[in-house]
Amino acid sequence: MTWKKIVLNFSRGPVILPVLGGIKLPRATVGHREFRLCRSWSFVVVVAVLVLWACRGLDAGEVLFRWDFEPQGVDSVGERISTMPDGFQPGQGDGLEIAKTADRGWALHVSIPAGAPGHRNIRYMIPADRVRGKRLKVSANIKAQGISQPPNPWNGIKCMLQIVSPGETQWPQQNMPGGDFDWRRASFLAVIPDDVERVFLILGLENVSGDAWFDDVVIEDLGAERYRQPRQVSLSSWDIGCRDYAVQ
Repeated sequence: MTWKKIVLNFSRGPVILPVLGGIKLPRATVGHREFRLCRSWSFVVVVAVLVLWACRGLDAGEVLFRWDFEPQGVDSVGERISTMPDGFQPGQGDGLEIAKTADRGWALHVSIPAGAPGHRNIRYMIPADRVRGKRLKVSANIKAQGISQPPNPWNGIKCMLQIVSPGETQWPQQNMPGGDFDWRRASFLAVIPDDVERVFLILGLENVSGDAWFDDVVIEDLGAERYRQPRQVSLSSWDIGCRDYAVQ
């Protein structure tokens, strides 16, 4: 048995792995077939490190913004608040409220009457200098009731960024189904260009009717892009059990 060194080159920098070579795993028999499970423990170690590193790159990040919609500095406010949190526009309006829920405390509630599909949302301007050249992860807990079928996959419940750059505007988001569903975690990744001018977070409904609730909305900084990336990059996941949807 001898110790060996393996160097893995990642965009974040090289990783040096000390691994123990020369240890062979026993053969296994299935029916009349005999095979070797793995050539060495070194292979197992390398695969495990690669998986952990990949998961870290997708999920870990510095939290830049978080909204839980809990009332601040108010002792008794009833069951509903018509005024949106600081920084969100519009500050108030029909079908927009902060409402107390039975299972998650306070949440943003967006409502459009049945039979009259339309647009209703709030937006928050994210300081462009704070996210320029960064990879962001946006996630939120979302609940729906009676959401009509969206006319296009990108319509419906909106948890989305608007990224405005010279000559181009991007709209990365997580596409979501209509109908009813209980609280689910939705998330997507977006790359902010170096020449970005304005960035907005948008929460609400588009071209549908029904009710949607949003809670624990988080924007994380996953770090600067080390190499130039294509402009339209967005990785989305709709977390129902362990199912992931395709890259948009």
